[in-house]
Amino acid sequence: MGIMDSLMGSGKQQLTDFVQRVEKGESVTPEESLGVYGRVAGELKPDQYRSVTEEVLARLNPQQRQELLQHLQSQAQQRDVKLPGVAAPTPEPAAMAGYISKIHEQPGLLRQLLGGAGTGASPAAAASAASPVSNPFQSPIAKMALAGIAAMGLKRLMNRR
Repeated sequence: MGIMDSLMGSGKQQLTDFVQRVEKGESVTPEESLGVYGRVAGELKPDQYRSVTEEVLARLNPQQRQELLQHLQSQAQQRDVKLPGVAAPTPEPAAMAGYISKIHEQPGLLRQLLGGAGTGASPAAAASAASPVSNPFQSPIAKMALAGIAAMGLKRLMNRR
């Protein structure tokens, strides 16, 4: 069942609850964050994804954005993942949204870098990681960012129906 089917059916309340908890800063599980992100991110058009990401990043303070940027770079380096054509930005929301959007274009890679999925050494290995929830988030800010993108993206999709 796709995310749009869930929005029309019995899953709507569960998804609405996820959005509300994220917006209130309440706890969501790594499984929820990764699961909703995985279902939502692919439904957003590239410009929507970038806009949602920028909106989420704008809610973080500069120190949190810097921490997120360092986490992404550290995870990429640890996994020997090269991000071709993606220059590390300043921790400003628009620049980081572009950076994260480029990473998102490589299937599974952003989930791997933020969610700590698998130990693959390449984007292909990241995409084929057996279970992205087997290794919980290594950074609270990474979980917050991914949950935020999932929640804001889900709101966009709900408003689009």
